[in-house]
Amino acid sequence: MQKLNKKGENSIIDKGVFWGSMIALLSLALPIIFFPEFSQKVVGTLNDLIITNLGSAYLWYGLFCTGFCIWVAYGRYGKIKLGDEKEKPEFSTFSWASMLFCCGVGVGVVYWGIIEWVYYYTAPPLGVEAGTWQAAEIAASYGIFHWGPIAWSIYSVTACAIGYLLFVRKSDVLKASESCRGVLGDKVDGVIGRLLDVFFIFGIVGAVATSLGLGSPLISASIGYVFGIEVTPAIDVMVLISITLLFGVSAYSGLKKGIKILSDVNAIVAIGLVVFVFIVGNTRFMLDMTTTSIGFVANNIFRLATWLDPAGESMFPQSWTVF
Repeated sequence: MQKLNKKGENSIIDKGVFWGSMIALLSLALPIIFFPEFSQKVVGTLNDLIITNLGSAYLWYGLFCTGFCIWVAYGRYGKIKLGDEKEKPEFSTFSWASMLFCCGVGVGVVYWGIIEWVYYYTAPPLGVEAGTWQAAEIAASYGIFHWGPIAWSIYSVTACAIGYLLFVRKSDVLKASESCRGVLGDKVDGVIGRLLDVFFIFGIVGAVATSLGLGSPLISASIGYVFGIEVTPAIDVMVLISITLLFGVSAYSGLKKGIKILSDVNAIVAIGLVVFVFIVGNTRFMLDMTTTSIGFVANNIFRLATWLDPAGESMFPQSWTVF
């Protein structure tokens, strides 16, 4: 299924998808670079239109992914192994989980885990008065909901498709469109397949850019606070370059020598920080609030997953859950 180049050799790069993705990314990136203020208004307007008009579609899609994952896990397809049953796993469970979290939601959790509840407490949803004990309980619960099973189910749908393609079908074409061949047939070799791959790559790069956008200011602010210096654009640029270099070296070194080691170190440091805060902080309060939050989410998960506040128009679910 791989294409042959003019020399008759297998080509590992689909030039159509590569250049299509490059053109799409540059078409968005260059205007943002050269016209930042105008681009900010355009992007903000598009974001408002999407979260307002397509909010219900996003929430129903999240529920669909959750139901699909439950069906796959507990149905007949749940017995399919993504890999050779006779071979020993390449990575330990700890390393595998570390890579999933650190490469998937690491920056988001570090950034929003500290401040997200404050937003909910000062401007709570569901008509609750700000600064009350009800607001405190909802603030602690909504983080669990937003970063919980529904979000991971959305990731898992794509992961299952790619994992099945790679580990079960043993395909040598690792593209999103190839995982849809069972549904689309030979159409994945044409324009439809190219568009699927371009959008897939566009989404991945957008997600990475979002992570950089969230993580870089946090690192810059931390450096300024620790060393007592003013955070300048030069520091922001140095942080971005350092992160990019670190990621580049890690990716080039491969999973075992790069990403695995960094993820393990990250996970160990994060666990150590959590344990430290748990011991020296208000331990009983944290245990009680965690228990309360889990109960609140369990009792109200379907309401939270479908609430769009059409009557109150607080825009809370659009700005947080849908976004």
